[in-house]
Amino acid sequence: MQAWSSMLKAAGCTDITPFNSEVSRPPFTKEIEDQFEAFFSDKVNVSMSSYKVDPRTNHPILYLLDQKESLWKRFSEIYPNGMKRTAFIRRIEDGPYRYRKDLGGLCSICLRIRI
Repeated sequence: MQAWSSMLKAAGCTDITPFNSEVSRPPFTKEIEDQFEAFFSDKVNVSMSSYKVDPRTNHPILYLLDQKESLWKRFSEIYPNGMKRTAFIRRIEDGPYRYRKDLGGLCSICLRIRI
């Protein structure tokens, strides 16, 4: 940001006010929000944790049942006029979603007790 500011000042711009991310990202329409929520409320795409919660929202953590790219392809097939790819991926990263691999040592525990 400092390099851009210096370059703009050198070009003669003196009143430089950077926008924060909230201003530069317009809100989604209700229809797109509903599409995203419907997609991630489907048990084919996510599995809800019964005991872990997201500390920011106090809602249960949702475990993604597939990779982000596969989820995006499925979402774009169902909702071709919906959210764009970058917004979809960013929304997953900012939300209460985790990969199954983030379950820690659960698989090694199952192996030890031979489930």
